[in-house]
Amino acid sequence: MKTLYMHKQAAAKMLEEADKMRRKVRCGIVVGKETENRIIINDIINIRNTADQWHHHLIPEKEGTERAIQMAEQRELDVVGEYHTHRKLCKITTTDRVLLKNKRKALWFIVTPDALKAFDCHVIGEEVMTPEVPIYFISKKAVPQGTKKEEAPAKEVAPKKKAESKKTSSTEKKPVEKPSKKGG
Repeated sequence: MKTLYMHKQAAAKMLEEADKMRRKVRCGIVVGKETENRIIINDIINIRNTADQWHHHLIPEKEGTERAIQMAEQRELDVVGEYHTHRKLCKITTTDRVLLKNKRKALWFIVTPDALKAFDCHVIGEEVMTPEVPIYFISKKAVPQGTKKEEAPAKEVAPKKKAESKKTSSTEKKPVEKPSKKGG
């Protein structure tokens, strides 16, 4: 799984949606930029839930989903996953597993008023695998640097150089010991 970064503003919007949840599950898509090594989540786009019952059903409005995807494309962002709210527990439920069987592969975010978790969901045979993915929260100013050595921030490189400079080689001069006062 790629390293997952989320702007704090996007996380705040998700938590706000969970806090607004009264009669129906809230849902939407999660958008950002995806590269070879990482996913950076910039925002969420809400979609209306058309399910009749709020407590166990999630049916995102089809037209709303299409509009949300178009909005992401206009903003030149990738759709990196989906989110929905739960009332209390921030975990994958049996109902979630049924929904995920049709997706085959999804980055699935579950949000309660107090928590936010991401799951890398995929189907192997008939089994839905849902390992939790760590989220690294960042501010808009602190976009993570590349993972290649030449792109690494100086802070990460400096300690290695300090450790190497402490080593002595056989060609280096060793400190001269001070003569003792005893022998004269």
